[in-house]
Amino acid sequence: MKPLITRTMKQEKEAGYYDQTFKSEWKLKKITLEFKQGYSFNKTEDRYEGKIEFQNDEFESFSVKVTDEMSKPYLKLIAGEVVKNAQQLADKLEKSLLTKQQEQ
Repeated sequence: MKPLITRTMKQEKEAGYYDQTFKSEWKLKKITLEFKQGYSFNKTEDRYEGKIEFQNDEFESFSVKVTDEMSKPYLKLIAGEVVKNAQQLADKLEKSLLTKQQEQ
């Protein structure tokens, strides 16, 4: 039986293996963040949970779990925009209802 031929990491780098293997960039594929009520998997507190997924050009992917503590900066980041959009929606609804009333 022939022994397996192994190369050192240095030999792999010199052969250009790592340049070919790791040349593709990882890109954000998806971020999910959702509210979870207590009593799930023995957790008794309401919390936010989520996942961040990355994928490269070769369709390899990995994900990172977002814990409740990690979710706080994301929520802070989008809170102002959510309030702004909710106000815009309320303004549009009010305008639409007033228009309907005036037509009657």
